[in-house]
Amino acid sequence: MDKELPWLADNAQLELKYKKGKTPLSHRNWPGEPVPVITENIIQTLGDELLQKAEKKKNIVWRYENFSLEWLSAITQAINLIGEHKPSITARTMAALACIAQNDSQQLLDEIVQQEGLEYATEVVIARQFIVRCYESDPLLVTLQYQNEDYGYGYRAETYNEFDLRLRKHLSLAEESSWQRCADKLIAALPGLPQARRPFIAADPPGKTRNRQ
Repeated sequence: MDKELPWLADNAQLELKYKKGKTPLSHRNWPGEPVPVITENIIQTLGDELLQKAEKKKNIVWRYENFSLEWLSAITQAINLIGEHKPSITARTMAALACIAQNDSQQLLDEIVQQEGLEYATEVVIARQFIVRCYESDPLLVTLQYQNEDYGYGYRAETYNEFDLRLRKHLSLAEESSWQRCADKLIAALPGLPQARRPFIAADPPGKTRNRQ
């Protein structure tokens, strides 16, 4: 074959088209720009939009079944915190609160890392793989479902939302020891995750070292 194959030389740049290049995944060798400081206080307002629609919390109908006792406790605490001050809470409760609020933004994860640390944020992302808020035509009906192997994925599968993938950015910027602890948490979580969620966890930890030979 006469034509030179388009393999990249070491450290060469690859130019991507807009759709592929607008949100490239960071890597520990190429972490990109630092994460900006979040000043919006997103955590404290999680669920407020739902409460504003309902006017009173008692007007919201909640449905959640097939959860473990630990998850039921976390969901109950998350519901109680809507419209209230959010203290330091467990990662599972934070995951439930973000799910109820349907906030899958990068900015929310940035604030969680900023306030609670990267290892806590990693635990929140792992917990988010197990809970989903189902679509309901009634905005005041909140149905939460535990995700297992029987959960059906539609065209809006949430496996690769911005919240989840933002963790990779923070991991790419983390110190080696912090990266390793978070990677260990992600790897340890794999056996218990539904198979449809496992590729995300496998893709989330970026390269181990900044200077590979």
